[in-house]
Amino acid sequence: MENIRDKESVVSTDVAIQEMKKFLYEHTFEDKAGKDIEEDYPQLIMAIERGLLVFDQDQEMKPTFSLLNPVGDSDGNPVLENIAFKTRMKASDSARLMKGLEVAKNQGEYANRCYSYFAGLDRKSKAYLDKLCKFDQKVVEQISAVFL
Repeated sequence: MENIRDKESVVSTDVAIQEMKKFLYEHTFEDKAGKDIEEDYPQLIMAIERGLLVFDQDQEMKPTFSLLNPVGDSDGNPVLENIAFKTRMKASDSARLMKGLEVAKNQGEYANRCYSYFAGLDRKSKAYLDKLCKFDQKVVEQISAVFL
């Protein structure tokens, strides 16, 4: 299993913070200070620095994340290497994710459903979330939090 600290940086922290700043402004309309971004999204900054997280340079700045440790099948063949995130949840999708769930009592389950949705895994296998390494899981959580 690869460690994020062993992976060489391809861009500086300042460049990563500027990319996150543009991304956050595009999706939240908030102009956050660099220090706040670094504190609130540390794994995203590391992923950008190491070239694992990139944003399309179109208007939506859709994030694509290359997993640090791809998910493999029982034979070790990779079945999930990249995640192309969704950047919006429609009201009908939100209702579908909440269906049959008492959200106030099952906040963790609702959060996992949202992570799966934004990572494009809700129609595939939510079990992939369980197989992500800690760093990859944190990236999924932090990206998804931007859209909630």
